[in-house]
Amino acid sequence: MTSFFTSAGSLLSALLILTISISITLNSFSETQSLLVPTPEPPILTQSWKDLQQLAFKPHPYTSRANDEAHDFLLGRITELCSTKPFLSLSDDLFNRSSIIAQRDTLDPTKDEFRVISFKSGNILAKIQGSNPSLDAILVSAHYDSAPPSYGATDDGIGIVTMLGILEHFANSSQPLRSVILNFNDNEEFGLLGSEMFMKHPWSNETKLFVNLDGAGAGGRAVLLRATDSGVLGPYKSSVKRPFGNSIFQQGFRGQLVRSQTDFHTYSSNGMRGIDIDFYKPRALYHTRRDNVEEASKGSLWHMESMAMDYVLSVANLDEPLSDDPTQAVYFDLFGRYFFYISVKSLVIINVVLLALIPLLLVRVNRGSLNVWTLLRLPISFTASTLVAFLAQNFVIHDSLLLSNGYGSPLLALASLSILINHLLLTLLDRKAFLYNQTHIILSEITAVLWIFLLWATIKENNEENTSLYLSTLLFTLFSAALILGSSSVLQFLIIVPLSFSATFSVGDLLLQALNQTGQDSLESGQTVIKLVLALSVALSLPILPFAHKLSVSVTAFFAVTFIIGTVSSYLQVPASSENPIKLRFLQTLDLGRAERQGGSEKSYANFYGRRNHVLPALASFDDVSCEVDEKLDTEICKFEASRPWIVNGSLSENSFNEYLSIDLISVERGQNASSAIFQINVADNRLCAVEFNSTGYDSEKASGSKNPSPVKVLAVYNGDSSEHTIADIPSGYSKDGEGNQYYRLDQGIDLVHVYKVDWKEPAYRIGLEWESEEKLGVTVKCYWGEFDAEVAVDGENKRRLPAYDEAVKLIPESSLLTNKKPGLLEVSGHVELP
Repeated sequence: MTSFFTSAGSLLSALLILTISISITLNSFSETQSLLVPTPEPPILTQSWKDLQQLAFKPHPYTSRANDEAHDFLLGRITELCSTKPFLSLSDDLFNRSSIIAQRDTLDPTKDEFRVISFKSGNILAKIQGSNPSLDAILVSAHYDSAPPSYGATDDGIGIVTMLGILEHFANSSQPLRSVILNFNDNEEFGLLGSEMFMKHPWSNETKLFVNLDGAGAGGRAVLLRATDSGVLGPYKSSVKRPFGNSIFQQGFRGQLVRSQTDFHTYSSNGMRGIDIDFYKPRALYHTRRDNVEEASKGSLWHMESMAMDYVLSVANLDEPLSDDPTQAVYFDLFGRYFFYISVKSLVIINVVLLALIPLLLVRVNRGSLNVWTLLRLPISFTASTLVAFLAQNFVIHDSLLLSNGYGSPLLALASLSILINHLLLTLLDRKAFLYNQTHIILSEITAVLWIFLLWATIKENNEENTSLYLSTLLFTLFSAALILGSSSVLQFLIIVPLSFSATFSVGDLLLQALNQTGQDSLESGQTVIKLVLALSVALSLPILPFAHKLSVSVTAFFAVTFIIGTVSSYLQVPASSENPIKLRFLQTLDLGRAERQGGSEKSYANFYGRRNHVLPALASFDDVSCEVDEKLDTEICKFEASRPWIVNGSLSENSFNEYLSIDLISVERGQNASSAIFQINVADNRLCAVEFNSTGYDSEKASGSKNPSPVKVLAVYNGDSSEHTIADIPSGYSKDGEGNQYYRLDQGIDLVHVYKVDWKEPAYRIGLEWESEEKLGVTVKCYWGEFDAEVAVDGENKRRLPAYDEAVKLIPESSLLTNKKPGLLEVSGHVELP
């Protein structure tokens, strides 16, 4: 070998290193280019950025007064824009729309509990009336509430100002063919309630199509996360100038790899067709105080806004129905410039043709005789390399949360090790017993395995409409083409390696970007991400295996050095940093015990929830911290006595704990088959309370998986304070009487009740329950407040509402970040027994 290119091995080595470098660089380059802001800056973007600064000025969860400020700001902007054209109008739900909704837990679909929610809507709707009323209207939806500790810039402020941008566009342009309805909805975070209430609005009868805008991350690019079917993707392909999406995300939601939901769930469950555009990373900043304007960017805003605008304008001016293909779609973008999609049904047909045709063509390809030894080379090498990578994983990924702070170094180390071991073993076996057709034999073996994999994928796609297995089609096609067309190793390498390595890396990288920080939720999630890193490391070596024995010694040095660098970097890497912090879920609790007027606890506790061995170290600055471990989830709960909260503007006596919450029993009726009771929850300056139940053999907190259903069958929410209300002959489902009292009967049992109100001045909730039991019913009421960045005046002295939260933010390390555990940051609870 007199020069680098004097042999095929040197040429293949150079091509391999070039392929790896381009694949890694291309992913980063595509993202950077997608986030560039046009020059000159579009006026709509300039205005949207100003709107975002106003909307995300302070945290504004539904359980805060700042939520009202967000509502009023939006109402003012929408009113202003709708006044410019006669075909623009608005509808404000505040104080005008309420209902009772029954649902399962939207944040954890694995739970089988039922909750019933009495909700009063704060939605604001704007309608752009189309010129052709015979065409289906399109809904655009985003939520303006934030999570309690979050300023809500990305989740979902960018979605909201994107909708304002769409409204502003139509305020300055002509009337579209189709009507466009914008749902600025409130309280998505705790049950998708704003979208549920939209389905009870008269305008919902006009909409058959939708675009949902949300944020499951806190920046970066907005991704086409999901689509209801293939038919709705036509306008996306033809109109969106900067596409970004992959159907593997859609399958991840269906497979519950991410245990959260968006309003897409509500709309699609009600028979509407549409798409879900979301931010998906970084999840470590999602639902925290660092989801703010300062850490957002105009690039992220413009990426979502331009994508949504392109799609909505295209559909709004489409004078013919969208394709009615109801099947799921496989889709992906190329470099953020091109978009490809195909229905799963069509992909199955292609796969069947490949499965039948390719073996017939390969039968004609005969490159010599085979024996057992020649066939065992690949299995020996691949098994050994996978085993070594698996063993090395425990050293490289030395903490189950390590990947939360970056997966690049561990992936680099394990992938390099897998390729290196295969290269060394196959080269050694080739030198020990030379085979002139070893490349062909290994190609044939891998193609046979890929045929089986494609068969399995086709069955999954046909039976389950799986949208994540499309790489099986690509890989089988490339390997088969190399066998059929390849006359030299270089040509076969060029057919297989660049495209298959790049595609595998791109898909795996996207998955890790979305999932690497989900390990903070539980041990199971963390192990899933570790397995994904290992699987991707092994998969990246697959295209290289047929040529591994031909690579030059320079490749040995390259991957050895890469493995050492990756391993050392991983070993020195810590699980968390200020850039990628570990989230601790915060909840301050005040348990008043039996909540009569004279009762009350004198202690309040700050509770922190998170992964085991990562909560207590973050609380090193606090005294008398006690912890409990959940062995199954590998999580821990730590708590300590905290500074008291202050809720009410007023006197010190008005801020005594027993004034915050009490329960008055109004009436009790004992029947032969059922009992009922009416009681009043007196709670100060509040918007949400939860009601849980317990009796012999049943407890709301342990409802999921319980053998016994809840004894509670009926919820009544009363519109007045009369003591003459009764619960009798309530029909199944939702009903409302002439006095405005609302009822819900759920015969399988109500596990949890949430009651909301929008008027802070309402002093109480009056509710009724009916339960099937001769025993007493224990009722626990938990009320929530979401404000922390605010003060109250107590006897003329300003006090922070939640000084315990302020202290925690100040004293925990920068590598930890607080998020919420419940619908508020403060929970005040009381208990009463219904005789």
